[in-house]
Amino acid sequence: VKDEAWAKYLYLEELYIPQLENTPPEQLEAIRSIVGETLLNDPSAYMTRVECPVLAIFGEKDVLQPSEKSAALYEKYLTEAGNQEYKIVILPGAGHSIGLFTQGYWEALSGWLTEVVLEQ
Repeated sequence: VKDEAWAKYLYLEELYIPQLENTPPEQLEAIRSIVGETLLNDPSAYMTRVECPVLAIFGEKDVLQPSEKSAALYEKYLTEAGNQEYKIVILPGAGHSIGLFTQGYWEALSGWLTEVVLEQ
């Protein structure tokens, strides 16, 4: 995901680096080549300015990005931005790869879109 525009907004230094500290040295170079500089980007400078509606969906069983910690950081940063139009959903039983067919995804998305549209 390092080439995705949104990747720089993830709080990777808090989330991933602690996990990487336990990575065997022979695997570190391969990981560095995959994730690049996005690992060290601190999104607080960006997330604390987001004022548009936000739906953040996390998987309860995500081993790559701990959902409780990620959700807490989203809430912290969006609250600091003065954003009151956000919703954070943690999908039970879901892992990191949340997609169109993940149980609960469509319900969360359609419910949030209905809320956002009705508020307009």
